[in-house]
Amino acid sequence: GEGEDLETEKAPNVVRLETACAKVFGKRPYESLNTFERVRVQVASWFEIPVVDISIITMVLIYSVAIFFDLGVEGNDCDDTTFTWEEQYSNEYMKWIDLVFLSLFMLELTVKSFAYGHKYFKSSVTMFDTTIVVVSFVFTVISVTSDNQSSTIVRVLRLGRIIR
Repeated sequence: GEGEDLETEKAPNVVRLETACAKVFGKRPYESLNTFERVRVQVASWFEIPVVDISIITMVLIYSVAIFFDLGVEGNDCDDTTFTWEEQYSNEYMKWIDLVFLSLFMLELTVKSFAYGHKYFKSSVTMFDTTIVVVSFVFTVISVTSDNQSSTIVRVLRLGRIIR
């Protein structure tokens, strides 16, 4: 009946909550957690939803395409100091594309570090990714807010994000 449908609907949420709880607090049952710990587990459970994971991967792929487009527009002629309109257009808009995507990645990093705590940083892949995102974000903010030529460093860091 109606009660059975309600229970089957809740099952995936319960499974996600239990999975997140195990990742964050090991064998401690959800019921034994205080309010702050429960909030952390609930936030961590969002990352157990497949559409969230797929969205993050999609953002990385879209950002990668933008980076490769920017690298393609740049060209390989290092001796020429004049920029074509495509390069100027690409350079200016890429700063803002960087800022938007890196802000989203910083948000993801912040939320995951809140949810998972110090356990989030135990993986070397996560540490590499965190370093790339934070350093890229800092240089992108510097690049957007000044006329400084930190864009070469930002491009190298973008490639590191893709390699990850």
